[in-house]
Amino acid sequence: MVSAWYGGLGPGLFATVLSALSIDYFFRFPVHEISFDFNARLRLAVFLLIALLTSSFAAARRRK
Repeated sequence: MVSAWYGGLGPGLFATVLSALSIDYFFRFPVHEISFDFNARLRLAVFLLIALLTSSFAAARRRK
């Protein structure tokens, strides 16, 4: 949200994708492995949808 607030939609989405990948890589077991099973894909899709909406709202507010 902070990235979108100060940088706009592009940096907000970039920060979202980086955070999703780093969460999957560093905090899920097995550690240091990217795996996308069905539950992980569902959670990632919900996370990305919410982040997309948040970044869009922040970018729209920034344009005003």
